[in-house]
Amino acid sequence: MNDYTPNFNDPRVIKRVKTALGFTNAMLKDTPKRMSCRFIDKHFGMSSHKLSRYLRDNLIICVNNNYNKDTGVCKSYVANNSGRVYLNEMIGNDINSTMHSATQVDSAIEWAQNTYADELESLNFTYKDKSHRLCNPIQNIRSDVRAELLAKQGLSYNYDISAAAPTLLYQYSLRCGGATGEVLEHIESYIADKDVLRNKLALSTDLSTKVIKQLINALFAGAALSGHPQRALFKLIGCDVAKMVFLQQHEDLTALRNDIKHMWSIIKVDANVRYYSDKFNKDGSNRKIRFGPKDKWNIYFQLERTVLNEIRSYLSVVGSKCFLEHDGFRTTQKIDTIDLQHWIAGGTGYNVLIVEKCYTKQHTIEYNITNSNQSKKVYTNTNQLILNTKRNTTQTKRVTETLSKEQAHTGVTI
Repeated sequence: MNDYTPNFNDPRVIKRVKTALGFTNAMLKDTPKRMSCRFIDKHFGMSSHKLSRYLRDNLIICVNNNYNKDTGVCKSYVANNSGRVYLNEMIGNDINSTMHSATQVDSAIEWAQNTYADELESLNFTYKDKSHRLCNPIQNIRSDVRAELLAKQGLSYNYDISAAAPTLLYQYSLRCGGATGEVLEHIESYIADKDVLRNKLALSTDLSTKVIKQLINALFAGAALSGHPQRALFKLIGCDVAKMVFLQQHEDLTALRNDIKHMWSIIKVDANVRYYSDKFNKDGSNRKIRFGPKDKWNIYFQLERTVLNEIRSYLSVVGSKCFLEHDGFRTTQKIDTIDLQHWIAGGTGYNVLIVEKCYTKQHTIEYNITNSNQSKKVYTNTNQLILNTKRNTTQTKRVTETLSKEQAHTGVTI
């Protein structure tokens, strides 16, 4: 089997290779991603088939063999960059070796458009309810590919709930029976301007802001800052002991962790208590199951779903098609975010900030400028500077300016 080489002149082989390349480009980058064998088989073919095995060996690399069929944990994979270049050459695609080129994205979009043609054409997406979250396979596509794919179908407006987990969990804790009304100032400070702490930690640890965001969100769900090799957060920062010690001792992060611990001590009072059926205390009573990260995530997912249901209702009323992305959504028309925030508050009692993001083909840099009167979001790419100004009215003013010497007047350093 190791000596097998496909006939790259066979149109059937070329078609299979293009499909496998499209799948790989749509799903994988250099960051490990968990995928089930069934999911891979669906798009590569059964691994017992010679061509399917050949495509697997050349396009994906398993970087973590640990899996658990009972808990649903799958093996982790990354894209095989050299294999992608080789197969593209063999089927006659003239591309450079840069894996983030337009050719790679176009291949991924073509695959997705063929695979999910019905949903993308009608914009009527089917979701499966998994642990209070609405899931669709398109959500698994790489974010940069997914953004362009959906924009091509008219879903070019992108919205997000800012600091969704901290905001909803904190407001929920204030409603719980054990709430004392105590203000947790470090949580409130983080929600008010999350980028301050994220950027500070990213700069000090040489970690990306994306990793820092994942780390802080995990802390809100009960994850531990531990140097144990099996801990998720230790793996997240590359198993770097020095960085973990720094994070454990960081003054601002420690203060935030203490507030998070206090928040959960209040929420836990109202949480359902579960017991083991086969484990007992010395007095014969059933042992209590520990209130852990899974329970905490479950509470957040329920809160998130409550807000998402209101968002879906609102979009239905205003007549906009949408694609849901857990704590965000994309629409075919511009949404009045202030009006939507009031709708959500009226339906759930939760005050959330809906942030509008601008779709661009190039990499987007986002700046937040906030004062008492207005909030500005500035997006830049290689060609344009787009200023989105949101005021406390029902109108939104968008100004597009060409990057030039006039950038100095915006007050933002690019």
